[in-house]
Amino acid sequence: MLIDDGVDALCVARLIAELNRAGAQVKLVAPQLSPVSSQLGGLLAPDHTVSQVSVEAFDAVCVPSGLFCAETLQLSDDALKFVQDAYNEGKTLAATGEGVQVLRALGMPVDGGDSIDEPEAGVIVGHGEHCTLSNFGRRIAKRLSREPYRTHRLS
Repeated sequence: MLIDDGVDALCVARLIAELNRAGAQVKLVAPQLSPVSSQLGGLLAPDHTVSQVSVEAFDAVCVPSGLFCAETLQLSDDALKFVQDAYNEGKTLAATGEGVQVLRALGMPVDGGDSIDEPEAGVIVGHGEHCTLSNFGRRIAKRLSREPYRTHRLS
């Protein structure tokens, strides 16, 4: 899960719980290894930095909600490269709430309605009030259980 200051810690906690329930192991990755402050003031400790870990170590990259988090991730060349590399490697990409802006910044087709959408194979985005975090987490887990890698690459 790609995080930075201003991340929605409740979103992160709910997604981790849902993914753990499905048997996934979630690691927090951030542009820096220092604790990340959530939008409500709590701290999250990243397991890795984007510059110290390869996307090859993961089956998916998820960008949770948090307005300031999405804005700062878009300003981080390392974070954007991490997401782009994950896409190029055929990893599943997921983003919810403001996290969708990070995928949009890379030119990915992520516009959608008030629900959970898969605008292309291996890209999952959650929009609006009809996208519950439990349903979103289950969608990611289902994608990983049946098809962990996409078959195409972005040039």
